[in-house]
Amino acid sequence: MNLQADAMKKTPLILILLPLLVLSLFQQAFACACCAEKGTYFSSKSAVDDYEREILSKMKYASESSLYLDAAGFEIVRGLDALRQISESSETWSEFDEIGTRVGVMSTSWMFTFSLKDAVGALTIPIPAEREYYAADIHDGEDSPGGGPLLYKELKFRGKVGSASDMFSAGFKGGADYFLVFQGRGNGCNNVEDFTHWRLSVNGPNANYAFFGALTSGDVRTAGASQDTPKFEDHKAEVWNGTVKAVNLDSHKDARMFRTRLTEAQKEGVNFAGHFILTYWGCGTNCLVGAVIDAKTGRVYFPEQMAGLGVGLPGTDIEAEALEFKKDSSLVVVRGALSDDERVGTHYLVWEGNGFRQLNFVGSE
Repeated sequence: MNLQADAMKKTPLILILLPLLVLSLFQQAFACACCAEKGTYFSSKSAVDDYEREILSKMKYASESSLYLDAAGFEIVRGLDALRQISESSETWSEFDEIGTRVGVMSTSWMFTFSLKDAVGALTIPIPAEREYYAADIHDGEDSPGGGPLLYKELKFRGKVGSASDMFSAGFKGGADYFLVFQGRGNGCNNVEDFTHWRLSVNGPNANYAFFGALTSGDVRTAGASQDTPKFEDHKAEVWNGTVKAVNLDSHKDARMFRTRLTEAQKEGVNFAGHFILTYWGCGTNCLVGAVIDAKTGRVYFPEQMAGLGVGLPGTDIEAEALEFKKDSSLVVVRGALSDDERVGTHYLVWEGNGFRQLNFVGSE
């Protein structure tokens, strides 16, 4: 017996459509969290959080980069004698746009390794406690896949170079400062796809040079808007088998209000994205509220997309699960309307450690 379908038959049409009306009014009052607004200009300096560290860890660097040279050439460069010697025997500077590049990202630092012919060297760059962030509407008429203008972005890091080897050793005498910036375009939320280029400059008593290159993980055209139907197996998560922590009711302002439902879900154990617990409950006719618990820490998240899901709505497959998810995947399929997106259909969301990002949407027929 299909209880959901039977309930639909007995439910007055006004009650079925009411959640959609509420969601629509809510959206008119509050723009979606990732939608950029015209005229946006934002600059901040704050601690590097776990989500930004995850973005840094997912960045992929092109295998070649360039040494920054202006019309003065090597007259402005200090601390790269090996490359200067190569330039003296070169007819053009084109080879300085083909410098072999490898970048390793550890939990506390980057390691940039550069090579050209016989010259090779590595720089260890500690990840600082703080970062600077800048985003602005540059008024070029480009629209973001996530809504609103396509913002120009910079994620910036400053600090002391940790160590330098081989061709960088001489320039490191007396120490050196670094400035590393990731540049790109995107909407109001940051994703690894937004950042398409990087630039690293090093300055000190015996050093003055900069390298720049592309990020192969960056693609503004697909940032936040995949055209393919996402699959659970494409978003695999390693399942954690540790002891589930008690719910931290102080980790979110709404956690105590729903303490019973959260603690009951915690007892059931991990069911989502490797080490998380996804739970939801009714909030009226054709309405669900969702929350996510980190089983490792007990921290609770109330994703904005699930503040009031419209489910079992006309035009959706009411015989299918309203929410579909798996223990070993970070993908969630929502059939209905999100609280921050009144479109009715199938929404594909991916969990990114502390929030959801929408990958795709397929409208109802």
